[in-house]
Amino acid sequence: MNFFKNHKLSIAAFIGAMGLVAACMYMDEIIFPDGDIKVNDEIEVTVKFHCVPETDLANTPLVLGILTPRSWDFGNNAKLYLTTSNYTSQGGTDVVNEEMELIPAGVTEFKTGMPWGDAFQSKLGALGNTGSVQWVAFKSKTAFTINDKTSTEQIDATVKIVMKTGPKNIKFFFGAGWCSYNRGFDDGDDSRYKLNSLSKIMTVTGGSGNDDYTVFHYFSTTPNDVRYGDVFSLNFLTSVSGSDLPLKGEEKIYFNLYATTKDGKTYSCEKRDNSTLMTRTDEVSYSRYIYPKQVFGLPQSAEITSLEAVFTNADGSIVCKDIDPVSGAQKNFVISQSDNKIKK
Repeated sequence: MNFFKNHKLSIAAFIGAMGLVAACMYMDEIIFPDGDIKVNDEIEVTVKFHCVPETDLANTPLVLGILTPRSWDFGNNAKLYLTTSNYTSQGGTDVVNEEMELIPAGVTEFKTGMPWGDAFQSKLGALGNTGSVQWVAFKSKTAFTINDKTSTEQIDATVKIVMKTGPKNIKFFFGAGWCSYNRGFDDGDDSRYKLNSLSKIMTVTGGSGNDDYTVFHYFSTTPNDVRYGDVFSLNFLTSVSGSDLPLKGEEKIYFNLYATTKDGKTYSCEKRDNSTLMTRTDEVSYSRYIYPKQVFGLPQSAEITSLEAVFTNADGSIVCKDIDPVSGAQKNFVISQSDNKIKK
């Protein structure tokens, strides 16, 4: 990874204990590099944390989770280096540029029973991102012991992350969060862990595309990372930021679905009945959970390779599609499948 030699992304991370109450944990700021961030760039970012010990933490590494677009493959395109400050107040030795270790996907956080990245997702969410993002977790090689009976002096740390941006223009919430390796997300109310996280909008330019994960879109899915072999929700908005679609005000909106399978066959569902009726959740929001193979009457052995949707009113006289941001041409909403753990 020769891009590491030019730039360093640093994250100031807090060395603390999950046993601490929220009042003693502080996340300070995220600092991006000066100037524009470009596609395929090597960048430097700083995120600052500190704590004042109020209880004890015994012999455990620090875990730092980083949230970036899934397409960036952050786990294989980043290195993290830890430096502490004033850990000596606890009788320990500060570490300097200690390389952190990527936690393998098969290792689970004990409280949730999930892989560490998924555990961060379950506790902290997508931090405002509306597109496909991914938490990746690293842990320190050093195990830290902190006790307020030893000292209550503030402890700071810096984790430098060397990474490369992706190949497409994108705007998203860059995120970071932490916990201890031994205790994970064991202690306290779930809302407390949100205080252990921070995000800031990063804009990457100079390439193709125009992805914006910081705003609501007319069409989205839940979860953001869809697998065609799973159940997921289609979400449709008839108005975003004051820009209305022709379907706004319609009491009933239906989805049309189009699929291609691995053998090259195409399928369509253009019914307007209870099986395709979206549930109206407020004045402009509609959603519906679907299982694509059931929609098309496909056997379990079928493998869907592409999936698209459009939305219509009750009599089909109004059809809403996606709009190409460059040409302005209408096209079906594309439902992209996650590359992670694809289920056929």
